[in-house]
Amino acid sequence: MGLIGTSNGMWDALKEKVIGSKLPTWGTCAGMILLAERCVGASAVIQDGQSLIGGLNVLVCRNYFGSQISSFEMETPPPP
Repeated sequence: MGLIGTSNGMWDALKEKVIGSKLPTWGTCAGMILLAERCVGASAVIQDGQSLIGGLNVLVCRNYFGSQISSFEMETPPPP
């Protein structure tokens, strides 16, 4: 998302709306990372750090519980 957002100008427009116009914005998961002011934890495809929109005064830690590759699926039986 960050690579696309910075290359096509979307980040600048979002920053103007979120920060400049003080637009109430909600972000979960990747959205929270993008809205954070600071981010730690690297991505293999991001060379100069995570591109952030900002506006939310928090520090997020990418992949704190492990990467997506560590996620799993399992069969769960339906309730009786």
